[in-house]
Amino acid sequence: MATATRRVSDFTKDLADLVDSRCSTVQVFVEEQKVAPRQELAKFVWSTSRKIYHHINPHHSQHDERRKRAWEDAKGMLKEVIDFEKWHPNAFCDECVKSVLEPEVADVFKNYLHFVLTGEIKTRHTPPKLLGETDQMLVVDKPPMFTCNYGGGGQLPPTLGCQSATQLLNAKAAVLQIHEYLALKFDYECAQATRDFWADVKTNQITKQLCACGRCEKCATMQAGCCNRLDKETSGVMIAAKTFQGFPEIRKQFSSDHSLEEGGTEKYYFALVRGEVQVPTETIQKSSDWMVGPMADGRGRIQIAMYFDKRKWKAMPWNDGSEANGEETSGNRKTYFRGEEEEGFEPGESEGRMDATTFYEPIAWFTDRSKSDGSHYTLLHLQIITGRTHQIRFHCSQIGHCLVGDCAYGA
Repeated sequence: MATATRRVSDFTKDLADLVDSRCSTVQVFVEEQKVAPRQELAKFVWSTSRKIYHHINPHHSQHDERRKRAWEDAKGMLKEVIDFEKWHPNAFCDECVKSVLEPEVADVFKNYLHFVLTGEIKTRHTPPKLLGETDQMLVVDKPPMFTCNYGGGGQLPPTLGCQSATQLLNAKAAVLQIHEYLALKFDYECAQATRDFWADVKTNQITKQLCACGRCEKCATMQAGCCNRLDKETSGVMIAAKTFQGFPEIRKQFSSDHSLEEGGTEKYYFALVRGEVQVPTETIQKSSDWMVGPMADGRGRIQIAMYFDKRKWKAMPWNDGSEANGEETSGNRKTYFRGEEEEGFEPGESEGRMDATTFYEPIAWFTDRSKSDGSHYTLLHLQIITGRTHQIRFHCSQIGHCLVGDCAYGA
């Protein structure tokens, strides 16, 4: 289980005693392997949530955001046993309590007690770690299984509709949206605008993307100011613009044209790949769109143009020279198409041929002696000049060294 630190407010002192008492009651049933009648357990769970609600008193003051946030946190942590869409603090409804048994109730209550006592939230998903911030930007470390879908093809950026970051981190969904987490977790200008936009979507029944340029105030509003993308399986640095003023400037720094060769944001990655990688001593060129060779600083350069085939959901070489030999390993370049997909694309990225350039340097080599064939692996330090979907995965597979565990590209 992952943990994230949150400040515990003074009004939770009595709340801790309440939750501890309720935990002890249900724990007796668990230890003695007793099973309470459904109606009795349901009333116990509901009455516990009712007492928690009245202790927190989220409507104590119109301007007491701490209490409101504390109640949203409580709902997020108790939603495994309570359906709050059917719940009311003053009227018991059997359907508001989910079909759970004593052990699950005990686990949920103990996790909530842990939060009340320590300020640490146990969650299903690893929370992004705040790395730093300035007046204009916020930087987090994105864990795997957070995706960067800011909309596309006219579709709005998807959300789960959670009311707090805690609820989102405890969601049963396998993949979460990074922009939804940032909008719920933080209160910078773009995050607040995103929350307001969600309210407008419901009120005015907005169904289409306001804009897709990726650099204006409307785009910042829809995506909580997020300025870059990472594949859902990839962990790494995500940057969000905190203000509308900073959003277009930071986005410009991330653009491929601005990052080409020098200037702009430099993007580095580590990747473990199969095989023993060595930088070639001479340039290998299969076509005008496929070239791998050495650089003056000792690194290797991969310059292989690509297109993204959404039917296969993978990057393909635009022209690897196979057509000249009567082969078709480059694939059918007519098959790419637009559609709503999970990870999203940069504006204009999926329009056919895309230049893609990666610099790489082998920094460590490993041998798996437990296997009879003595499998070899290499740790690469990579710099991407362009920023294409699956670029590192695609380029590494093209030079014959796919990422470990990347079955889509030949692992």
